[in-house]
Amino acid sequence: MNNMNKKLVFLFVLFCLNITWLHAQPIVENENNNGYDFGVPVKKDRYKIAILTPLYLDSFDLEKNLINLPSYATPGIDFYQGAMIAADTLNKADTKITIYVFDSKSKYLNINTLLATDKLSSMDCIIGNIGGSELKTIAEFANKNKINFISAVSPSDADQKNNPFFTLLNPKLNTHVERMHKKIQLSYASANIIYAHRTASNEINAYQYYINDPYTQSTVNPTEYIVPKEGIDESKLAPLLDKTKTNIIVLGILDAKTAYNNLKIITKLASDGYVIKVYGMPTWENIKALKVEKEFPNLEIFYTSSLIVDKVTTPSIYVQNKYRQQMGSTASEIVYKGFEATYLVANLLQQFGTPFNQKFNENGFTFITPYRLMPVIDDFKLKYFENKFLYIVKYKNGLMTYE
Repeated sequence: MNNMNKKLVFLFVLFCLNITWLHAQPIVENENNNGYDFGVPVKKDRYKIAILTPLYLDSFDLEKNLINLPSYATPGIDFYQGAMIAADTLNKADTKITIYVFDSKSKYLNINTLLATDKLSSMDCIIGNIGGSELKTIAEFANKNKINFISAVSPSDADQKNNPFFTLLNPKLNTHVERMHKKIQLSYASANIIYAHRTASNEINAYQYYINDPYTQSTVNPTEYIVPKEGIDESKLAPLLDKTKTNIIVLGILDAKTAYNNLKIITKLASDGYVIKVYGMPTWENIKALKVEKEFPNLEIFYTSSLIVDKVTTPSIYVQNKYRQQMGSTASEIVYKGFEATYLVANLLQQFGTPFNQKFNENGFTFITPYRLMPVIDDFKLKYFENKFLYIVKYKNGLMTYE
């Protein structure tokens, strides 16, 4: 068996990693956080972190799939690999942590079994690459047991209404829309603004987030244009444009393929003498054609993102090189999400103990991505915490920039 095969076997058979670190930090004084008293954080000689990710270890034959892993298992494995790169990195910083990795799609040790066998109640923090009912189950367990649960990938709030131990690193759709709205208001105060969307409920919701944004004051709502099922009708959209002004089209289409088709239609209008800038949804990161130079001529396209993997920066290169050494391929975005979540949580525990929520606003422990972890308040009650930091990503002639 060659070295690559050995590394892959090693990846799959490890469910728990014990990583020894040292620490020497003072206890943080108790603080009141938006009406919820977390109590005095506890400092420990060793912290336990559980990582939940779908590895599907018992659903395929390892010996036959050492090189060509099934596609459904890749995201969970990549998240795991990113977390382990972070663990190896922080191991050199002399801290004391034990990391337990659990396969959320295991037939025998899945989420329900983990809870039934009480394997998570002794953890100091849980990091999850999970969604759907699993996300809600773990969020409610974390709240009941007062254990911080960091949801690293899913943008869902899992219907949490009063859960101060639940944190979203991937912002919800309304947060993306509000960030986009703020950018448009600050940069294009005199522009002609059109909001185009379909009649799908999630796209109507996004439109409502925009016009009812509590953080950005608008004196005039944008012109609303309903996109037909067959796509934008040039003859109907063109009369809404103004050749004497910059035209901002907020294209609130979430499906990446459908958004691409409609961007091609808007590109034709931009070639007819209109100055058009298009703002879109966070799902547009999946439109690969944005990176193609001649795909959308005369069009500037923007969307929001909580993670930018700038391949020319030293931190991004570091993670990429570590992943390539271990897996022999290019790191996906979810590798970085696994790395960032683990790196953040480990440093918060080391610095402040558990629970560390009182000091979310002081976190300076990110490796690549800044976080702005803020309490989400409803009716004067703390619902959960959410990352509010978002980049504005811009594509023009295939070139990406961000701010």
